[in-house]
Amino acid sequence: MLTKIIATNAAYLLNLKNAQEKIASIQNIFKNLVFGLEGKRILLLGTGLVGTNILEAATSLNLPITATYNSHKIKNAVYLPVLQENKILGINIQGIKKILTGTKPDLIINTIALAKPSDCQKNEKLAWLLNSTFPNVLANMIGALSPATKLIQLSTECVFDGYKISDSLSETLSENDPQDSNTYSLSKKSGEELIYGSNISTLITRLSNTLGFTEYQTTWEDQVKETLMADRPLNVFQNEARYFASALETGYRLLQLGYLFMKKEIPYKIIHLPGPELVTRKQLAQDVANLYGFNPGLINEVPVPGNLIRRPYYLLARQNIANLGAELVLTTEETVALIRYQKEILQPT
Repeated sequence: MLTKIIATNAAYLLNLKNAQEKIASIQNIFKNLVFGLEGKRILLLGTGLVGTNILEAATSLNLPITATYNSHKIKNAVYLPVLQENKILGINIQGIKKILTGTKPDLIINTIALAKPSDCQKNEKLAWLLNSTFPNVLANMIGALSPATKLIQLSTECVFDGYKISDSLSETLSENDPQDSNTYSLSKKSGEELIYGSNISTLITRLSNTLGFTEYQTTWEDQVKETLMADRPLNVFQNEARYFASALETGYRLLQLGYLFMKKEIPYKIIHLPGPELVTRKQLAQDVANLYGFNPGLINEVPVPGNLIRRPYYLLARQNIANLGAELVLTTEETVALIRYQKEILQPT
């Protein structure tokens, strides 16, 4: 038992060292790649998983950034309720206007969304409000108050058919696509269309699944850890493969895209930022088990229930974008090690 503990700790420290060295190299390289953003005012709307990691990346690079939060207080961010604080469900127009006129941003990164497919299905009105109406209101307000401001609108691979890439909306969901019953996909697609048709300078950025850490959210890695720690079997869906990416790495890449966007070096209105590797849920769970020294034999693959609302799996094509540093990627094993480092060392309970 003692030998296993020593071996497990040694493997953890090795993985952690690899992850930290990789992050350090990414930070150093991105300092040069986003050099021109120092004099620009950045407004980050939303501090969920991706938003908090954009904020962390910007802070590590000493970039001037104003971030907003809604339901969970975030350090170094300002409170901005997206919805009206009354019984009428609608957008907080005055609050959005106040933050725009107060910060006078050169670049806005909008991460605000209802991103969990099951939540979107349960509350369709809220999903359409946050994923479609809000981006449209934001674009119109930018056009009226600050037409020179550039907007990066985060979207998802869930609107993409997975086989072709072009600067067009025609490759998103068709009327006959079975995913048309997915409120998440449809509302994000609508948000893209409204932004795409606006008269402001916009870059729609589609992400794949991200793995990362926030203080107020339970991560999938947490759920795996708690189940295996209790020696309970863990069921994961068969053939549930995704292009997973580190949320922190994604934060750096979005800032880099912002820099290239500001320099007018991206000749697209839509860009895809998939994760570096195709990984199954079972492999992710095994990475967690190996890192903590749990029994991987407790991990079982089960069939996917037919009525499950989830993110569709797409064989996402890879678009070659110059200067994106494709070799600077964190493996899922390194990402899991980094999440543990953030939770247990940087954010001890």
